[in-house]
Amino acid sequence: MTRLPAHRPVRLGPPSSRFGWTPAQRTALTARIMLTVSFVCGFEALWRGSVARTLVAALILALGGGLLVAAKHAEAS
Repeated sequence: MTRLPAHRPVRLGPPSSRFGWTPAQRTALTARIMLTVSFVCGFEALWRGSVARTLVAALILALGGGLLVAAKHAEAS
């Protein structure tokens, strides 16, 4: 009779907690994603001449920048 291999224990929680990221690092990653998306969307909105899309992209850019500043501040302290 053959024995089945033992399985590793299942770790619950979000993937970022399994990688050992701090909350500040997770927030900084989210902010960088938001900044990248806002630049791409903003460029597309300017290209098409859409004022509403440009304003939404500027809002996302401001929120992403604020998140990045908050994450850097939290990481420094």
